[in-house]
Amino acid sequence: TTYSWANSLSLIHRTHANVELEITHLKFKIGGNYDLVQNHTYFNSASKVSQYEGNINIYQSYLTQSFKVWKFHLNLNLRYQYVDQIGIINIPEILTYSSLYFETKFFKKEMLFRIGADLYFATKYTADSYNPIIRQFQSQTNTTINSYPWMDAYLMVKVDRTYFFARMSNVLEGSVPYNYLAAPGYPMADRAFKFGIKWEFIN
Repeated sequence: TTYSWANSLSLIHRTHANVELEITHLKFKIGGNYDLVQNHTYFNSASKVSQYEGNINIYQSYLTQSFKVWKFHLNLNLRYQYVDQIGIINIPEILTYSSLYFETKFFKKEMLFRIGADLYFATKYTADSYNPIIRQFQSQTNTTINSYPWMDAYLMVKVDRTYFFARMSNVLEGSVPYNYLAAPGYPMADRAFKFGIKWEFIN
């Protein structure tokens, strides 16, 4: 396949505004972003460079909160997103990345032990497809990426400057429908077990 582009493009204009409230001692943060994009340039579904001459409004709000009960830790990250030109800019409406773990120290606090899990989830949306020939993502509206709770479980032990870690990725594979796609036609990795050792030398 041969691609040829001959475009006369206008400059992209972007206006960004952000408001945020953070309460440090409560480990709490809430905020929002607003972006106004003019002349957004992108690859369309036909793999051609295209430009949307109108305005695109993007709204984002987010919340992060960390909790600690005894030796249990919970970190929550939640984001809501809205774009008024779906098909030109494709993003999930709601996504979250959260972590729950147990952490303690043994042997007179010489060994740090942590075990827990990370969870990523996004609502279904028409994600951009990837064209390997031009090595670019391009907009599309035909294929939907369904919601899938991606979970990793892990264990970490630290003694002095030595770390041992083990991780099981995509723990929920097979327990829910096979909808874990990074992009249309590109599934995310299957369940896998990884482990390793890290040893920090003194400079």
